[in-house]
Amino acid sequence: TIARAPELSAIVDVGHRSSAVAVGAAVFNARVAAASAGILGPVEWTTDADDSPLRAVLRFANGTDAALAALYEPTMARETNRRIGTPDPIDEETVAQLLRAASSEGAALRLLTGAEELRQIADILAACDRIRFLTPRLHAEMRTEVRWPGDPNPDTGIDVASLELDAGGVAALDLLRRPDVMTQLADWDAGSALGADTRTRILASSAVGVVSITGNSLLDLARGGSAAEAIWVAANSRGLAVQPCTPLFAHARNVSERHGLSPMFARELDNLAYNFDELVRPVADEVIAIVFRFSRGPAASVRSRRRPVVSDPRSSR
Repeated sequence: TIARAPELSAIVDVGHRSSAVAVGAAVFNARVAAASAGILGPVEWTTDADDSPLRAVLRFANGTDAALAALYEPTMARETNRRIGTPDPIDEETVAQLLRAASSEGAALRLLTGAEELRQIADILAACDRIRFLTPRLHAEMRTEVRWPGDPNPDTGIDVASLELDAGGVAALDLLRRPDVMTQLADWDAGSALGADTRTRILASSAVGVVSITGNSLLDLARGGSAAEAIWVAANSRGLAVQPCTPLFAHARNVSERHGLSPMFARELDNLAYNFDELVRPVADEVIAIVFRFSRGPAASVRSRRRPVVSDPRSSR
């Protein structure tokens, strides 16, 4: 099994770092499936291949791992849940399980649970959404991610129904797809409501989880991606709704990279990144892999898209 970080195709995928996190998550899933099938072997990482900045090859063998194998069904059931939940406190046993999941893959997890912490992170993430909408390149990229009824390639991207919007929200999003509307709002320095949906969801959450790793290489970030998947599976297994909500600037490591995301909002991005660091207080040499929000509530109305399974690896036993 080969997983690769693709060529840079997204503006926010600075230095392929977001792709590296995704590769790590994919490798975790592959390890779980192989362990369940009794064919788990070593993972070989390559960071100097000509055609890919990061490659992972999972070799099949006769091995297994009881802890990984037990995660097969929960991993298959994992879902993104964007519903507005309820901010019920997370019990100590669940917190301990989430922390163990992070450390088992070599990462750290910080949970922001206080009302003031959630308000601050809600403000930061809402401001990031406004910048995404009002920056033409980011807005164009965002439009390509969402699949509407009748769109081609329905098995890729984000189904608009999975955004859990009511009829008014869907109508508003359809209007916000228009570049001319965004250009006008940017000219007016308006659009403060563009992050309102994110703010509402964060404030209705039990916690925001920040997954971090020591080191800044693509391989380190892949380790963070594996940890993110382990945390996600553990959270779903404990009845938590999970939604990634990583801030726009998370994988930009310096001023130049942040300004490259949105030159027109460069100073605001610097301030948001500073406020985020003040809130999260990362230790030296630690970088952010991904950010989640956790809440309690009903299951997602639409499951995350999955491509058809060609064959179940467990059938090879």
